[in-house]
Amino acid sequence: MKLLLLLSALALLNGGHCLHCYLYMVDDHEVQPSTNQPPSTLCPEDYTHCATVAWTTKLSTGEHVSHQEGFCATSSVCSQLCSKILADSELKSLQCQQQCCSKNGCNKFLGLGKIPK
Repeated sequence: MKLLLLLSALALLNGGHCLHCYLYMVDDHEVQPSTNQPPSTLCPEDYTHCATVAWTTKLSTGEHVSHQEGFCATSSVCSQLCSKILADSELKSLQCQQQCCSKNGCNKFLGLGKIPK
């Protein structure tokens, strides 16, 4: 009986754990998301990371606009976030920062351009 309980607990910890991440997309012109709410997005089981990516683009008017996104991600997506953004010629990105983490709510919005550590 004890072995069955132990195996059930291990299965729950290893296979039954789904990550909760913050989901947001903001820029200089958008309303900032609330930072005092728990993460509301339950990630799909194969998404093992919460991601934050922040970048700056240059508009045709010469204005610089800062953007930031939080979302669920896989490890392969996490390793390619900034390289894809910087390579996208339509975005005209000047700089990019990324952070991926694997704890519930670790990609909380701290402010535009502030990446959680």
